[in-house]
Amino acid sequence: MGVLKIEKSCESIKYLKENCGYLSDEFQEVESHSKKLINQQCQIIEFITPKDINDISWCVDNNIDCICISNVQSSKNLKAVKNIIGKNKNSISLIARIQSKEAVENIEEIIKESDGIQIARGYLTIHMPVEKLFVQQREMIKKCHEYMKPVLISCNILNSMVSSLLPSMSEIGEISNLVNEYVDGIILSSETSCSTNPVEAIKTLEKVCIEAENIRILDSIYKLNSSQQLRSAKTTIQSCIIECAIQTAFNINAKFIFAFTTRGYTALKISKMRPYCPILAITSDKRVARILTCVCGIQSLLIESLIGTEFIMKQIINIQKNEGKLFPGDFVVITYGDIEDKANQTNNIKVIIVE
Repeated sequence: MGVLKIEKSCESIKYLKENCGYLSDEFQEVESHSKKLINQQCQIIEFITPKDINDISWCVDNNIDCICISNVQSSKNLKAVKNIIGKNKNSISLIARIQSKEAVENIEEIIKESDGIQIARGYLTIHMPVEKLFVQQREMIKKCHEYMKPVLISCNILNSMVSSLLPSMSEIGEISNLVNEYVDGIILSSETSCSTNPVEAIKTLEKVCIEAENIRILDSIYKLNSSQQLRSAKTTIQSCIIECAIQTAFNINAKFIFAFTTRGYTALKISKMRPYCPILAITSDKRVARILTCVCGIQSLLIESLIGTEFIMKQIINIQKNEGKLFPGDFVVITYGDIEDKANQTNNIKVIIVE
């Protein structure tokens, strides 16, 4: 972690050392304002500085949902942050920023210890050959899917729009590829921080993502992935229910999939299959609800208890009707368990026609 003072100009960006435990004394200057990189000679001396401790404590005191941890090298770094958070460690989600060769080498343990990762491609280009970056990116995305963790991509998304109103064709193609690889989010950096057209960059990204998702749905790509991904792991009753829910929602053109979930697994698994309709994750765990908001296609609904599933279903449908999200005649697919408010018990699928 650590804090950098950034002195910005159109020609160059200077990185100055300020109470930072991981920069060498040598002054760094980066000519490209879009990369904002620290070169390979920077040495990591101290992962957490006193200021970091104060910042983390402030996050705890102010009920912050999520903290993105920079310069994560291994799971030990995340454990160190959790130790600072203390007894509230289960109430704050930790997103690990992957920006070094060491982090890539330890990616599996980092994914296990974190609540999700952010792949900072701009930083990674100075730690590995460019031609290997996208191979590593794909492997990291697959690992996140395997462990049911959100994965975010940042840096070098729409760089041409820093000074132009239009993106390049290669950038459009890359965004489309990210959508088809099922990433959960795409983060803009220089496109909004030092661009002449920040709003247009956001609108462009949104349009391209929507079109890419529509094409994927029309081609029924989800059918190929649902069977492969669900069966790559051990087949369980829960995985079979999830596959049936996705197939049923597609066949009847459902408006929603309601997923009753204790730890978030059911909603995460459904999301990884990218059904065309939104997923409403219903949970009584505040931390699970917060984590799921980072996952593509999921809306979280926090309730006091999951006991009384039938009554809760009716109440939620009425709420969705009042908000104009459901109308008479709409179909809703619901997954839940006979044993209520207990993890790994999803064994039922139900279809409701809204009255």
